[in-house]
Amino acid sequence: HPMLFALAVALGCDIFDSAAYAIYAKTGRYITCEGTKKVQDLQFLPCSCPICSTYTLDEMKSSTDLLAEHNLWVTFEEMRTVKQSVVEGSLWELCERRCRAHPALFAALKRITRYSALIERYDPITKHPFFYLSECSAHRPEVLRYSKRLSRFRFSGNVLLTTSRYPGPEYEGMFDHLLLVKPPFGPYPIELGESYPVGQAEIPAELDEEAEMIALENVLRLLKMNTGEASFVFRCARRWARHPLIREIGKYAEVEFED
Repeated sequence: HPMLFALAVALGCDIFDSAAYAIYAKTGRYITCEGTKKVQDLQFLPCSCPICSTYTLDEMKSSTDLLAEHNLWVTFEEMRTVKQSVVEGSLWELCERRCRAHPALFAALKRITRYSALIERYDPITKHPFFYLSECSAHRPEVLRYSKRLSRFRFSGNVLLTTSRYPGPEYEGMFDHLLLVKPPFGPYPIELGESYPVGQAEIPAELDEEAEMIALENVLRLLKMNTGEASFVFRCARRWARHPLIREIGKYAEVEFED
């Protein structure tokens, strides 16, 4: 089924042999990239392929051949969509969109995130913008790779880490270094605010616990790596006050909460 293509390619499959387009047509099933509909239940044709643009819904309902042709068009269209996503480095995001269409697919995607370390080893570094679409995004290779590279950050003096997206200029004179905390990546120097990947990441204002957990884990990792070399203040949203990692972070930094 076309809705499986993105996930299959992400898992390494590069050859497909399927007669689903014809088999589904014989039982009156209308294929879309997000699932299957019974053609007899349709009131409109939700597609602009040459078949759906040329023939009426009644003609589609009465012709297995037309339905099969539509199904084949959708199949090839999805293959082209997958190929383009591979080229532009957005295959994971396509997987997230497609897998949201069915609980079993979403469960499969969540299972795949258990192997993020393996995927990261073979995932090419691209400059495509990062879109946070679900809790699965928190386990993307870009996030894991960023976590590994936190060891490159070394600080001395007074350092402020803040979850505020727009810290005021008054902080510049009070601290030697200013780091913003952006889930799911975690802390990054404000000077890297336009750099890939964290600076090119589109993150919703309201995030899930998975993104916040990984961000706080990376905050803690950074603090531990710079123990004794710098004095840290971690200023975060008050909603994080009860997070289990805050107490551990408090051992390495002064923690302040803001509304």
